Amino acid sequence: IIERGTRDLDPASRRMRAERNLRLADLEQLGSGPSARIELVRAEALSQLDQPEKAAAAYRRAVGLAARGSTEALDAYYGWLTIYDQWPERRNEQLAIAAAALDQFPLDAQLLCATGNYLQAQGRYDLAARSYQAASEHGCVNIETWHLENIAELTTNC
Repeated sequence: IIERGTRDLDPASRRMRAERNLRLADLEQLGSGPSARIELVRAEALSQLDQPEKAAAAYRRAVGLAARGSTEALDAYYGWLTIYDQWPERRNEQLAIAAAALDQFPLDAQLLCATGNYLQAQGRYDLAARSYQAASEHGCVNIETWHLENIAELTTNC
């Protein structure tokens, strides 16, 4: 059981933490230069601060800076795709991002299911079904990228 204090859920505390994380990311970048990790911190903070366009740009930069096939790249793609969930009118862009992610992580179960969801929302049921089927039959889970309360439920087959 993961217990969180009220401070973790308090909007004012979350905002202060996000603003602090942005300042720390800027300071670290001044000292060490750009990195995928810094951009991920920046993107998550901007998302918390309800700045989705800036968060999406930071996730895009993180993808560009991350080593191909790395956990950082996968985290960046997950975040970038999640930001786009609030823009149904930009579903084609989201599908393009998902395709780029699947190019690096072709058997990632979460990406395959998300892609199936995007395709289903566009009425492309045949392709959505193929994506879900690939996730079911061949999908792998990168345990480092899952943020679940009960990780014991997961098994990896990769």
